[in-house]
Amino acid sequence: MRDITVEPFYAELRMAPGSVFEEPVASGKTAFIATHSRSVTSGGVSLGEAQLGVYGPGDSVRIEAGPEGARIMLAAGYPIGEPIVWAGPFVMTTEGEVRQAMLDYQQGRF
Repeated sequence: MRDITVEPFYAELRMAPGSVFEEPVASGKTAFIATHSRSVTSGGVSLGEAQLGVYGPGDSVRIEAGPEGARIMLAAGYPIGEPIVWAGPFVMTTEGEVRQAMLDYQQGRF
């Protein structure tokens, strides 16, 4: 396995009504937000409860909570340049790895 440094950033935010959160994001990183509850506006896009927003190129993220506040997750990191295969809660790089992860979980080896 090769060493991959993605320099991850993760924040779980509970935002007061109308509050603003800003965070610099290094060039080349991919960033996204996921709303847990309420709503936010970011980059001119409004997101409601249980929605995901992926940012395009830029050097910062600015998030404004809606009138009832919001609870969100913000994450960013450098892409690893590998395929992504997803099934249920498992994310791997091949279908075989996902099947093995499911089997390991079912047999208590996960």
